[in-house]
Amino acid sequence: MIFLCALDLYPQENVQTAQADVLPVEEKSEAKKNIIPEYEHILDSSSRLHMFTYRDENLEHFAVHNSKKSNARSLIQHSGKKTKRFFYDDQLKLSCVELWNTGKKVADSSLENITYYFYSSDLLKTVYSKRDFYIESKEISLKEKKLLQSFYDVNGFLIEKNEYSILGVDEKHKIEVSNKYKELPFSLRREYSFFYKYDSAGQIVSEEEIHNEYRTESALRVNKTTSRKNIYEYLESNCPPVTTFYENNILRMKTIYSSQKDYFQNIYFDNNNYVKVQYKDGRKISEIFYIDGKAYEQ
Repeated sequence: MIFLCALDLYPQENVQTAQADVLPVEEKSEAKKNIIPEYEHILDSSSRLHMFTYRDENLEHFAVHNSKKSNARSLIQHSGKKTKRFFYDDQLKLSCVELWNTGKKVADSSLENITYYFYSSDLLKTVYSKRDFYIESKEISLKEKKLLQSFYDVNGFLIEKNEYSILGVDEKHKIEVSNKYKELPFSLRREYSFFYKYDSAGQIVSEEEIHNEYRTESALRVNKTTSRKNIYEYLESNCPPVTTFYENNILRMKTIYSSQKDYFQNIYFDNNNYVKVQYKDGRKISEIFYIDGKAYEQ
């Protein structure tokens, strides 16, 4: 049997379990449709809820743990060999998520990644004076030695994402990760950055990818930066948006739709040369090259 337990359990003075067999035979099939799980809750010595668990058909377990030291709550989800621990602050805002690879023994378990969440209302405005965000997350993958930093606006839309390589991590630092901003015990090297903008209707209007290249695997100084950017214009409600693509701030492609499968696509090269391609029902029907101002149809 797979089970969960909270750390530092209080005396189990009151344990209650609901078994499926208490239902009449004719009601069991209906209960399965409604997904009524076997559940158990444990109270502490003061009759306060300490842990709640239940098991469904996917063998997923959940537990709630109220700490004596603070008002923090935790939620544990277990499935197969993976266990997730969700931690909440005293305002019930998600503050941390841990992903564990669990073994048969505690010693065989290992922390795979950990994600911290920061809220703009809880941070100094001077630190984020140039950022307009509501939630920041830092996902640290200890196995892949990567850190993924994401920013979300008040509507929950992703507005910025940064991918870092973690350099100089040794064994003693693998789980000694501070949840305080800018207090991570290792060096970070930014590999990719992604930026997103939306209109008032929540439609994405631009997305940009910036890639940093380095001379060596351990170098921290950027050797070369490349960028790719798409701009979207929503002109017709029944058509995909007009899409303009830039590479290193140079116009490279523009696609204009007249229907879902009918569109023109201009592909731009250096020296102001370009090719204009027409598609009908998703199939290319014509192609015209413009070289030095002259048109050559193929």
